[in-house]
Amino acid sequence: MDLNISTRSRKKPGLTEVLYAMREDLNVIAEPAPNPSNQAAKVTVAGNHTFQVGQGWRKMFVNLDKSNVGFEGSGDRYSKTGKMMIKCFIPGDKKEVAAMIKDDPEMLLLVRQNPCQTGSLWQIGTKCDFATIDGASTKWTSGTIDGNTVMGWEFDVFCYQDTLYYYEGEVTLPTA
Repeated sequence: MDLNISTRSRKKPGLTEVLYAMREDLNVIAEPAPNPSNQAAKVTVAGNHTFQVGQGWRKMFVNLDKSNVGFEGSGDRYSKTGKMMIKCFIPGDKKEVAAMIKDDPEMLLLVRQNPCQTGSLWQIGTKCDFATIDGASTKWTSGTIDGNTVMGWEFDVFCYQDTLYYYEGEVTLPTA
């Protein structure tokens, strides 16, 4: 395995796009190939996730300077796992966001860092462990008039998965 792959990166931090799909809207959840031909294929979801008729990936608005994705490994050599998490900030006070947080849905998320460069889509959630909202992280604030605090919802969406997965399948948007 050759890990001498470092190159100068021109990628900017932050997120440009977050897509989500509710568990009940999905028919088939693609996974990495069972017998990968190389190291990268072990973490690549090359197939398409398929949806119920009329359903697809929905866009989530997030504030770019307040949202990010992270992965924290845990366990030891014989019981490794990881916590994949996206910190979300959705400005405003929409009832739909409050209802979604209350319902605590199971979902898959695709996060795009920078579509103008490589356009990688990171997947949060797997066939065996969908992502959910971390209730302890959820907070809403009315904001302040001087702009130091912005009105909006802040919450983490997380799941336990063994690594960061890269989705290369088709991105289908809802038709209904």
